[in-house]
Amino acid sequence: MEEIEGIITLQEEIVTVNEMPLSKIFLNYNGKKIKLSICCGSDAEYQYDGIADIFYYEGNQPYYRGTKYVNDFFIDQADILEVLEKHTNELVKIKMMSYWENLV
Repeated sequence: MEEIEGIITLQEEIVTVNEMPLSKIFLNYNGKKIKLSICCGSDAEYQYDGIADIFYYEGNQPYYRGTKYVNDFFIDQADILEVLEKHTNELVKIKMMSYWENLV
């Protein structure tokens, strides 16, 4: 299980927690069946259960000046980054666990 706590911010349209891109933090869970719990400072709470579809790219590309960032974070059809953008500048606690961890 992985747990992080921090302030949600947007940096160049990338959702970050403690200045670290969220998709980059949880990239190891891509393609796995997971449980995700999000508790926000506004007393909102979200629970997701399904297959994680997580992508993160940071680098240079031809015909693009500077560093390019691309990321996605879905649990089945739910866009997790879109949910978290609504809680920018709020304290959040995020817990993610894959099903194989739950069985051990």
